[in-house]
Amino acid sequence: MFSDNWEDLVKYLQMARKKSRETYIETELVFAYAKTNRLADLEEFISGPNHANITQVGTPGR
Repeated sequence: MFSDNWEDLVKYLQMARKKSRETYIETELVFAYAKTNRLADLEEFISGPNHANITQVGTPGR
């Protein structure tokens, strides 16, 4: 059930990223890829140009 929510979040963030390449959107997309175990997508995303704050992902209190 919860994994479906994460998949929905991935779709939403991908759509949002097309409209605005904000740091917080891209950072949350990295986290959502990790939560859904979409490692190939994650690797492709971080290999290309992005504005994600990767060091912040998974840090408590972010």
